[in-house]
Amino acid sequence: MMTKLVSKVYYCMLAVLLTGSVTGLQAEENTPAKSPACLKEMYSLINGEAQSDYQGLITQKLLDAAKKGCPEAQYIAGVMYIQGNKLEANQSEALKYLEQSLANKFYESAVALGDFYKAAGNLETAIDYYEIAADNDNSNGLWKMGIAFLNGCGVKADEAKAVEYLNKAVALNNTDGMITLGKYLYNKKNYGNAAELFGRASGLGNTKALYYQALAAFALNKNADGIKYLNLGVKAEDDKAQCLLGKMYLIGDKVEPNFNEAKHLLELSAKADNPEAQYYMAAILSKATKRGQIAKDAATYAKLSADAGNSFGEYILAIFYEQGIGVEQSDKAAFEFMSRAAAQNNPLAQAQLGDYYLKGLGTAKDSAKGIALLEQASTSDNQNAVKLAKFLLGKYYFDGKEVARDVIKAHKYLTESAEFGYPRAIFTLGLMHKDNTLNTEFMLGKAVTATSDSGFVGKQDFDKMLDFFNKGAELNNQDSLAWLGMAYLHGVAVKNADGVETVYLKKDTAKALEYLRKAEQFNHDEAYFYLGFMYENGIQVAKNLDTALAYYRKAEKLEYPEAYAKLARMYLDGIGVNVDLTRAYEYAKDGAALGNSKAMYLAGYMLDKGLGVDKNAVEAIKYYQQAADLGDAAALYVIGMCYENGRVLATDSVKAYNYYRQAAAMEHANAMFMLGRCYENGIGVARDSYEAKYWYRKAKDNGITYAGELLDKLEQKIK
Repeated sequence: MMTKLVSKVYYCMLAVLLTGSVTGLQAEENTPAKSPACLKEMYSLINGEAQSDYQGLITQKLLDAAKKGCPEAQYIAGVMYIQGNKLEANQSEALKYLEQSLANKFYESAVALGDFYKAAGNLETAIDYYEIAADNDNSNGLWKMGIAFLNGCGVKADEAKAVEYLNKAVALNNTDGMITLGKYLYNKKNYGNAAELFGRASGLGNTKALYYQALAAFALNKNADGIKYLNLGVKAEDDKAQCLLGKMYLIGDKVEPNFNEAKHLLELSAKADNPEAQYYMAAILSKATKRGQIAKDAATYAKLSADAGNSFGEYILAIFYEQGIGVEQSDKAAFEFMSRAAAQNNPLAQAQLGDYYLKGLGTAKDSAKGIALLEQASTSDNQNAVKLAKFLLGKYYFDGKEVARDVIKAHKYLTESAEFGYPRAIFTLGLMHKDNTLNTEFMLGKAVTATSDSGFVGKQDFDKMLDFFNKGAELNNQDSLAWLGMAYLHGVAVKNADGVETVYLKKDTAKALEYLRKAEQFNHDEAYFYLGFMYENGIQVAKNLDTALAYYRKAEKLEYPEAYAKLARMYLDGIGVNVDLTRAYEYAKDGAALGNSKAMYLAGYMLDKGLGVDKNAVEAIKYYQQAADLGDAAALYVIGMCYENGRVLATDSVKAYNYYRQAAAMEHANAMFMLGRCYENGIGVARDSYEAKYWYRKAKDNGITYAGELLDKLEQKIK
């Protein structure tokens, strides 16, 4: 298949050859070995710009001239046969006419033959033909040889020879040679000479040079000139100029941000098959929605870019397959396209691929390979890849699941990522200053005992924690926004071991609603849940159970575990819905499977009572135990009762006491009462009337009225 260059040369040749008039066509029939004298109308006919009735006539005229030995006509016929343009593609006829043209010393045919063999993968033969053209001072042949030596394509790379050939092409006013030599000098940071060459090329009518002229102007800090050249390139419908100016409008680089203009220019460039623009269009459209026709259009652009071998197109298509944006979700396809992008040394893809290996997404888990890819990406020149890779390295080292836990490395990588302004790293550092695990829920609105050492690099620091979360919120990090919303909803107060409380964040329900609304825009599961909570309880908004239920369901669709427990409770108790015990149990069971302790407790409770499911005490205790192991106060209390009474579990008063103690420490009123009984009666612990009085009093203060009766009796005994 011929290159665009040959196509361009072909049209130029037609413009030169086809001079004269249509009426003069018959007069030239017997002219031997000369260019047919046809006017420019013949060129327009061949290209379909005039009446189609004449196209066949002109094509036949060219073939007649070629058969009579006209080298230019032979060249054009050869190109037409290769391209299948007005003539059915015929390789043997194409090569025959091109060889005849070359024999007649028309050296553009040598370039066409070189292009043919290069496309066929026969580089050695291609170079032979390019060299013939170059040796005979054909400017395109000189240009092609310059490219070959520059890229080491078919010959050993040799910059000196490349520059020599390209200078000869430039001396013959070959504008493509000017652009290639200009690009070479630009990459050598010789921006002045590069700009001069690009300017010469554009001055001679090569509009492709305008894009590079703009790049050189920007490099020379001549931004106004750069914008001017890009606009000229856009006017000339150059896809590279459209793409670059579109990107600049998208991010506000050297121009005022203008999303609509950016989208318009990038769409024009994408439709001209520019793979980079196709990637940007895929990214823009995917942000609009993850479903429907827009998402399908985004996926179409991503596929076009990927099919063209653009590594960013492959990268975003992998993300689309991972998330099911415009395509059917497929971890396997995501891994395949991410691997292709990473193989092209795309640092962003290498970071994502490292994450895939560590997760086992679309492939077998390979922690060593995953870490190696992340470390490689973390040292690249791509800032986006560096901050992502460092964040992921910090997260994996802090989690300690796929690799050995190393909190010092974790803190280092996360800090470096945060210094690049990466919001997820900033949020995670906030979590690190909050406590020593990423997965522990912070007890908002309740007294928390701050440990003396957070377990990673120093003491817990709630001021720094809030500082990081605020920084993340300023960068629109959805997790930071949601966390601050929850924090303002309840307030953050921490008690030390001596019971002295420090308030770090005052309760502010107006701010809570503001932050949660912002996080909601990112389809955030926790934001949906807490907005549901606010509507359920009429906090800062009018109480509306229908709206609350809608938010809880949104959170449940995103598999937010606590939403399952909430929905189970609503269907169990008929809060805003009709009582549906079967549905309640299904929600509880599903939430338990996701690791939520409240859902585990409810599943156990419903099995215990036979609500919405067959009664099964043994299975109920299993759920209670799972919830207790996660620190659920109600479940701890129930397990304590089971050990005290020998229900399903073997009687063990010491274990009963310990479970009551844990639940009581978490403000569980019934557990406080039972703990008082233990101290009064010596159940699992030595009798202690004063401790008994303490816990009875606490139980009474927390609403257990009958604890007051026992407290009075105990005080009478002590007297």
